[in-house]
Amino acid sequence: MKMKKGWKIFWLTCGITLVVGIALLGIGLGMGATMEIVKERAPIKETYSPNIQESYQGIRELDLDIAAGEIKILKAPKEQQEITVETQKISKSLKFKCYEEEGVLNITTNKKVWNWIYARNHAQDAKIYVYIPEGYRLEEVEMNLSAGSIYIEDIHTEDLDIDVDAGEVQVDSFLTNDLTMNCDMGLIEALGKTLGDADLESGVGEINFTAIGNETDYNYDLNCDIGSIVCGEREFTEIGSEYQIENQSDKTMSIECGVGEVNVQFQAEQS
Repeated sequence: MKMKKGWKIFWLTCGITLVVGIALLGIGLGMGATMEIVKERAPIKETYSPNIQESYQGIRELDLDIAAGEIKILKAPKEQQEITVETQKISKSLKFKCYEEEGVLNITTNKKVWNWIYARNHAQDAKIYVYIPEGYRLEEVEMNLSAGSIYIEDIHTEDLDIDVDAGEVQVDSFLTNDLTMNCDMGLIEALGKTLGDADLESGVGEINFTAIGNETDYNYDLNCDIGSIVCGEREFTEIGSEYQIENQSDKTMSIECGVGEVNVQFQAEQS
């Protein structure tokens, strides 16, 4: 069935408008335009969700799905047997949610594309604090960060999974059985001990990982496209290269690097 001429003109106009709009948006961003400038020229009344301070008991897993804002996971006194969440100045545009479901503590903010663009410029003051008792061991921790930042003072879990789009994650200390870190365009800096396998993947982002232990604690499966991999004293930069290193270990570190960087160093465990 042939498309009527009127519809052809309509869709052609839509396509041209979309292309022009994207081009103008790119020009504006390239010239330094931000939502703060828009607010100065045409003030927008910011509205915030109520600040919360809530405590949860019996938590086995922590699931963060964050579009923007600043998240801090901090240590609470060891005798405290509950996880506490506090918030400050979270824009309603982020549609913040915090709830427990079958032992899983879910903390989310909205990820719809247009709200994400707005939130990225309006969520600088948004802060979420998660207080976990010192030594508290979780079964699983999963973090998905689109923009903003996550800071972790210390965390113990059987499975640690960190996925970053364009934000930044800093982990000062962790203990986990299995580790997964994926960084598309952002930055992950982490120090900790992995008892099992580690899987690190970087697109155009950067991963800096300091592993507690020795380089020979792992076998290695390395895949480097255009970026660079540094593992201990060795650097791998050959385009499209793959390497397998066997150290007769019962655990493996897999590293895949697209255009970005993955740097792995080792720190002896203190007795």
